[in-house]
Amino acid sequence: MLSLAVSCISISTTAFTFAGSTSPDFRITASGPASFTSGSTSTSQVVVTPENGFYSQIILTTIISPNVGLSVSVSPSNLVYGSGISTATFNSSTPGHYFVAITGASGSLSHTTSMAVTVTAVNTPDFTISASSNSINTQPFISEATIITITPNNGFTGIVTLSASVSPSGPIVTLSSSNIPGGTGTSSLRVYAGSNTLAGTYTVTVQATSENLAHSKSVIVTVTDTQDIMATANGSSLSFNSGASGTATITVSPQNGFIGTITLVVTLLLVSHATSARPASNPPGESTLTCSSRIPGDYTVTIGATGGAGPHTTTVDVHVGAVSPAAPAPSTIRGLTSAFFYGIIGAIIAVVVAGTVLALRRSRQSNS
Repeated sequence: MLSLAVSCISISTTAFTFAGSTSPDFRITASGPASFTSGSTSTSQVVVTPENGFYSQIILTTIISPNVGLSVSVSPSNLVYGSGISTATFNSSTPGHYFVAITGASGSLSHTTSMAVTVTAVNTPDFTISASSNSINTQPFISEATIITITPNNGFTGIVTLSASVSPSGPIVTLSSSNIPGGTGTSSLRVYAGSNTLAGTYTVTVQATSENLAHSKSVIVTVTDTQDIMATANGSSLSFNSGASGTATITVSPQNGFIGTITLVVTLLLVSHATSARPASNPPGESTLTCSSRIPGDYTVTIGATGGAGPHTTTVDVHVGAVSPAAPAPSTIRGLTSAFFYGIIGAIIAVVVAGTVLALRRSRQSNS
């Protein structure tokens, strides 16, 4: 007798917990530094981003140093849902250098972002920054761009340094040129949403500086889900007898605003014998799959849809049933079945035989 021994090893620890920082919180950033001419105004974008499910009211306040000569207002100053973008507006008639701290507070949580603000005298050489488009709509794996333009004022001829940042993190932003010599020129701001970029709204801030002069430009980036299609069959299976045919409707539905041409290709996975299948044109977005076969068997029809973001397939199982052979038609003689024909012949012979016997009897009786 063959004996089998089984040994078991005991594991003392069967579960592992890896804990990280999961407390709800938020981040606050502001585009800066900033500069403007006395008697005018300038703005900065204040972006509040929630973390770990933070969803509470945030109050924004400001502190200015020195505390005279510059006024700052933030709108909105109350972010009810713990996230959003506020605009800080600076106003001053007194040239000078200022330091502005913007604090976001929610209960015991508090975070501060700070920036330098320079107010220049009227007619001071300066520059402005603008974008060919203030908003960009894109999708994963697609790169979009806007042109950043630096324009000199009052004879400005300095070198302008450009940098770009995005909040919250997600899309990748690049500048074709980070230095604009002579105070005038352009740079292409390109935004690319990778595979891990979530659909949503992002703020890209381009900061332009030249010594104590600084200006920024914000571009809103909206990332939407990938445009694609979905292919479905109205039935996962077809069944018909050999020599006949069956149909199924293949529906192609656009997803996320897809615009384009979709091509359907039919492939047969033969479980037994060959059959035929063809997609026929129907109303837009639908195609009728027609299958026919004279050979019984089970088949899988795969419909591939190409032209969207990636290949898509849907399958239909096809069963072709065998048809029982029909009983052979009875043979006929002169339009009569053989049984009926030979029955008549037998009856005729019987009548002839009976008549002959009767005639012989009568002949014998007359002779006697």
